[in-house]
Amino acid sequence: VFSEIRRDLNSGHAMVRLLQGEVGTDKHTIAVMTAAIVVENKSQVLFVLPDAESAERRFLFSDGIFRAVGHAPALVPGQPNRGQLDAIARGECQVVFGTQAMLDSDVKWKKLGLVIVEERSEYGTVDPASLVPNGPNPDLLVITDTPIPSSLTLTVFGEYQVSTVANDYPVRCTASVFEQANRLDAYAEVRAAVEEGRQAYVVFPVGESGDLLTPEQALQYAGGLQAEALDGARIGVYCSAMSREDRLRVFDDFRHRRLDVLVATTHIEEAPPLTNAVAVVVEHADHHELARLHRLRGHVGQGAEPGQCILLMSENPSDDAKARLNQVVAERDGYKIAEMDLKERGWSALLG
Repeated sequence: VFSEIRRDLNSGHAMVRLLQGEVGTDKHTIAVMTAAIVVENKSQVLFVLPDAESAERRFLFSDGIFRAVGHAPALVPGQPNRGQLDAIARGECQVVFGTQAMLDSDVKWKKLGLVIVEERSEYGTVDPASLVPNGPNPDLLVITDTPIPSSLTLTVFGEYQVSTVANDYPVRCTASVFEQANRLDAYAEVRAAVEEGRQAYVVFPVGESGDLLTPEQALQYAGGLQAEALDGARIGVYCSAMSREDRLRVFDDFRHRRLDVLVATTHIEEAPPLTNAVAVVVEHADHHELARLHRLRGHVGQGAEPGQCILLMSENPSDDAKARLNQVVAERDGYKIAEMDLKERGWSALLG
């Protein structure tokens, strides 16, 4: 896939390419490598994320990679200020992480060479024709977190070249469903993983306006979890209400195995997966859509050992929610789950 993209970059026409593949196939790594090529050729790169929080998290986990090769990325999570506009116009900002506002606002680029758009729950959010005013036909690379149905690909991305990362290693994570009454049984896999020196995630939902738990409430939750089911485990908390520095510090502790269990929101799906993390407990799993559950499942089991995804239902789940969880258990192919997701949510919920 990277070779296909390099051929596009070296051709005489602007790249318009859709990159998709199964969860955990390192699509973001391909995007970062593409950005590095463009920056080395003295052009600027814009990453467009669905919202300001996603832009910050993607910046957080990409900053070190770009700095390692001598490029300092910039984060512009909303409308750019005068200083940011001047730096972009002078070419001092070589890699920018932002939102749709960076395309809608009156931004003057010195030489915008590549726009990378990450789409998550809606598709077709950027029209290739709209990029022309931002420079001499910048290249466009669109990435989807999970595969999208073939019918949607043909309808929304008919003018795109399509690259698909080969899925030689299907999601190696089994899923199981538990009721609230069986919480301790649900956490048995996590206890076993920690005792063997492995790590695990515990994921709780986010609301439309942000995290459902404040950092203080999340810490209380982690303390209760430790007393209830994970005695002796080293537990950390990662949520977007924390400062950027605190989040990076906590994730760094988890990455270097100074923590056994990371209590996080669903936003953890944007962090790089870790091979030593072999289990994830999704609290209130019946509140999530199919695609998100599949993304969370794909976040574990990336190493030599298969993963475990424990779907813990809330007190009174609906029959439809139960059926959705059973679909996740029965099907591990992201392309088939994408078709199920389209049928459940409908076209209007998927089109940008």
